[in-house]
Amino acid sequence: MEKNEVITDAEIKRILTNVIERFLIPKFYSLGLEASGNWRSQLEVRKSSIFGTKYTEQLVYGRQPGTFAPIQPLKEWAKIKLGLDERQALGAAFAISKTLKEKGSRIYQNGGSDLLEVLNSKQVLDYINTEIGNYISQQTVINIRNYVQQKLR
Repeated sequence: MEKNEVITDAEIKRILTNVIERFLIPKFYSLGLEASGNWRSQLEVRKSSIFGTKYTEQLVYGRQPGTFAPIQPLKEWAKIKLGLDERQALGAAFAISKTLKEKGSRIYQNGGSDLLEVLNSKQVLDYINTEIGNYISQQTVINIRNYVQQKLR
């Protein structure tokens, strides 16, 4: 840890990784958004931010009508989520793509989801503040001990 650094990058990463595991992923599950596990597995902490795939935007805002959705991801989704075989999943993918072009996704029709709102919840903010406070307290004790030991030499 550098002299002027209050909290290390590693500690921030630990705290935010816990936020993902304790708050964001459970919210994701509670909204019934799990399909392949790709979204969940691609969440990561970089510096002091949480990053996900571009697909996160569709999980939050939904897909607007107007264009066909790509068939391959829809086919994989239909196999996983609907339990369809290859041929059935392909047919479902085309039907879903057409519906998305005409109506948009259900998330879009419902005005979006509150998936990411959990990150601004009191519970998450309290957790982060507590973890940072605990870390700073521990570091302060260590710094005081080191200072006293140096002065007593």
